[in-house]
Amino acid sequence: MKHLVFCLTFLVLSYGQSQESAIDKIAQKTCEYMNSDEMTNLDKSQKTAKLGVFIIGQYGEYKEELAKEGIEIDFSEENSSRKFGEKVGFAMVDVCPNTLIALAETDNLNGNEAYLSFAGNLVSVTGEDFSFVQVKNSEGIVQNFLWLSNFKGSERLISDNSVIGTEVKIKYKNTECFSPKLKEYINRKEIVEIEYLD
Repeated sequence: MKHLVFCLTFLVLSYGQSQESAIDKIAQKTCEYMNSDEMTNLDKSQKTAKLGVFIIGQYGEYKEELAKEGIEIDFSEENSSRKFGEKVGFAMVDVCPNTLIALAETDNLNGNEAYLSFAGNLVSVTGEDFSFVQVKNSEGIVQNFLWLSNFKGSERLISDNSVIGTEVKIKYKNTECFSPKLKEYINRKEIVEIEYLD
């Protein structure tokens, strides 16, 4: 009797392991690809582009299995391939979580490197529909910064009128905006963080 139970357990476990889904197989191959020599020296945007091409290639390889599982990409629909990529990404969390974390950390580092900074005295906050923060540095150079969305330090600008004249350091990114007056796109310095140095 013990032998029968053992054999049945072994068969059930073996059958369960052989029933790995096509998404799981693609996730495994994608994790292996992410850790390959080809991917190690690429920046985040290059990795993302190559991963997208790789995952679509895997879709072609496992198309029949995926169809049996009810997963098909409609290439005429914009979000279809993105949703497929998300499914693969969720499956990858079980296979190579550290690789995904490293990719996310690379994204954060690259994002911080893209920010520029400017330090000086806060001269004014003006505007009606959109606010501009004007800062003058020690060399007399005045810069205007677009206050477009919530950012670290904005709460003090909203609630404290005494910030005018305060020494600040502004982190910003260049944002392309359409100017109806000029009828063209222009670059504006959008604030992403303000640090009060007083």
